[in-house]
Amino acid sequence: MNLTLIQVPSAEIYTSSGIVSLLLARGGAEVLHTTNSGKLLTDRVYDQKGNLYVFDEGASNVTVETSSGNLKIQ
Repeated sequence: MNLTLIQVPSAEIYTSSGIVSLLLARGGAEVLHTTNSGKLLTDRVYDQKGNLYVFDEGASNVTVETSSGNLKIQ
C-alpha cells in the first residue's frame, strides 16, 4: 500500500501484513505506528516518543496499525 500525504490533515491505515509506504508532504507528520512484529524503515530524521514518530513540524496526523507489516516513510 502506498500513500502520499499532500495536504491531508489526517489518515488512518489498518493492515495485517505487507509494507505500508508513506511519502510525506512538506511539513512532515506525526505518525503513530503500532505493530506486533513490523518495524519502521526510514532515512528521514525524526523524534520518537514510544510508538509516536514526529517528522519535521508534524503537520499531518497519521495512524498506522499492522500485525506484521513494516512502515516505510520517505
